[in-house]
Amino acid sequence: MKILDSRVEDKHIFLTVESNSEKFKEIYNRHFLDLSKRLNIPGFRKGKASLDVVLNYVKSRGALDSETNNAVFKVVSYYSGEINEFNEDWKDKIFGKQVDHSVKELDLGTWKLVYEATFEKVPEVTLADYQKISTLVEEKSLDELFWPVKKEGKPEAGDVAVIAMRAKNKEGESMPKYSYDFLEVDLSNSHLDSRILDAIKESKNEVELDNCKLEIRLLECVQKKAIDEQLIKDTPFPKKTTPEEVKKLIKNQFEMQNLSSRHREIVKWILSADNKLDPMPVETLRTETYKGFQMLRRRGNNNITFEDLMVENIKNLKLSCVLDAISKKENLSIQEGDQESFFKELDEKPWLYGYKSSEALFALPKEELDVHVLQFKTFKFLESKLFFSNRID
Repeated sequence: MKILDSRVEDKHIFLTVESNSEKFKEIYNRHFLDLSKRLNIPGFRKGKASLDVVLNYVKSRGALDSETNNAVFKVVSYYSGEINEFNEDWKDKIFGKQVDHSVKELDLGTWKLVYEATFEKVPEVTLADYQKISTLVEEKSLDELFWPVKKEGKPEAGDVAVIAMRAKNKEGESMPKYSYDFLEVDLSNSHLDSRILDAIKESKNEVELDNCKLEIRLLECVQKKAIDEQLIKDTPFPKKTTPEEVKKLIKNQFEMQNLSSRHREIVKWILSADNKLDPMPVETLRTETYKGFQMLRRRGNNNITFEDLMVENIKNLKLSCVLDAISKKENLSIQEGDQESFFKELDEKPWLYGYKSSEALFALPKEELDVHVLQFKTFKFLESKLFFSNRID
């Protein structure tokens, strides 16, 4: 198979393809022999007539042209899959299956077939779109567990304020690195500049810092309630619930929220100017995420957002295309102790990487297990390079 020409127009890619003559002949002949299994050819049992007999019979019935078109379609479909999966020049630029084709040249005497195939193009996504990823920057302390209760009125010291924040430089230009759609701020235990904390408590919408101006909008205020016997009495928990059970529940929620924040930090960092890894497969992340997103849309799943799916491509080792690309580019390999580290963390937090338990993984053949361990090591590699580049200190 040869790609003779190509052009890109709007949302589609057009490739002019010449089939391998032997492959064309093989698929063509197989099509008609398979067809004979459904035909009642006089003097022959179904599927027992020779190819020449089948061709003559189909021609006598006036169906040779239409069946030739069907055979050509099978050739086109065969090469469509090959281009989609194996062609290095086009596989990452094409989304989904081939949507159309037109025959340019067909000669059954020399088994020559040239056609133009139409594919959907992977949509363009700009870096500005990636900045829409909401981020929970302030990690929740697991040492101070509390029961959150929504509160009306102004935030006070000891409360947790949920804000949206937009940063602009002195020229009035947006600074996406320091802008957040959803930012939790613990007013009693925060690393943010004290001027930001004071502005939140005083219900100010703007605050001037040394090099930028912040626009702040309060989304919600949460009061921290102590988890004790009184809380159990005041809250409709199931009977015999203990404070320790509630603390365990809250700790799990805090852990999941912290990790969700961490994953979003990693994705935003990968796509930012602070990313010092060179090269970084940003294009792989974008392409694979958009393919999955569009596929879900076609199947009627309108609940998941593009941003959430992109986070999943980093977070969940079952969606490993990005991690595989990074491990290859960074020449990462499994070393002594890596498997032990993987299972240790998996036993503590099986939900973190999309697995339910370590038992099933441990039973895998070594080659398959090594894939999972390397993906885990790559994820930890990204974490080690991050250093909370989006944190405001």
